[in-house]
Amino acid sequence: MDILLPSRFINPEFRAAARSTGWEGDLLPLAPRQPRLAEKLLGRFRGHGSNDRLFERPSPDSAGRAVILLHAWPMAGPELQDLVAQLPDLQWVHTAYSGFEIAAPAVAGRDLLLTNAGAGSGELPVEHAAAMLLAMARRLPEHFTATTRREWVVPAARRLNGATVLVVGLGQIGGGIARVASAIGCRVIGVRRHPELGAPDGVAELIGPSELPARLPEADFVLLAVPATTETRNLVDGEFLAAMKPGAVLLNVGRGETVDETALVESLRQGHLGGACLDVVRQEPLPSDSPLYGAPNLWLTHHTAYRSGAGEH
Repeated sequence: MDILLPSRFINPEFRAAARSTGWEGDLLPLAPRQPRLAEKLLGRFRGHGSNDRLFERPSPDSAGRAVILLHAWPMAGPELQDLVAQLPDLQWVHTAYSGFEIAAPAVAGRDLLLTNAGAGSGELPVEHAAAMLLAMARRLPEHFTATTRREWVVPAARRLNGATVLVVGLGQIGGGIARVASAIGCRVIGVRRHPELGAPDGVAELIGPSELPARLPEADFVLLAVPATTETRNLVDGEFLAAMKPGAVLLNVGRGETVDETALVESLRQGHLGGACLDVVRQEPLPSDSPLYGAPNLWLTHHTAYRSGAGEH
């Protein structure tokens, strides 16, 4: 079974890992449309929403032989859909993402196997979310900012032992952070679309989405670990934020589309929230004139929760 994948994956380590599974096919490269892919990417980000292709069309030989397609960054949804349509014998699409929301529309109507990155994909985001939780509780960003200004400040930190953490989404990432937060001593309320599936370890109480608004006032920290779907887009709007406990903190390691950023900035400016830490935003890279940069007690990481080393995606 031959695999079609972005050429940047085809290195000795990838080949060795593939062969170790017993696979005996060929790796068919999907080459960047331009050699200097970084320049093309920057152009795409500046024209946010463009459907320009980032990869060349597969060669006739590749299109006729590809049985497996690896979907990975930076292949956007429309480009993936176009590519799938060109592969008549395709049987399997594997996405390197933890969620399916980008890949699923591309395979709709086709009798294809669709798989995702699996359990390992959540390990790094869990570490990142734990770091965000600890940093916001101990107000480390304010310490670091004061240091760069050569100032001595003592912000009022809060205890995590005994705090209530409400985790929205209990997949690989949400379930992992629930275990970490529980180990620190937090009481974890988990929100799951299908509560009948049960609660992961660390979740003290499991609720469904319909119960979420009534439970927001209990949470000292609200952590989002959900994909962007019709149910979750703009989930965190003005009403959601107003229902949160005064001084509570919002954390997001899911998708930027789940947060109404205008409402978030307003809540922070009014002093209702105690802070927010976002790894994802609606437009990435975030434009320099975005109001998010000037919002009080708002800290950003740059969609890096899933990265562990230079060049790793």
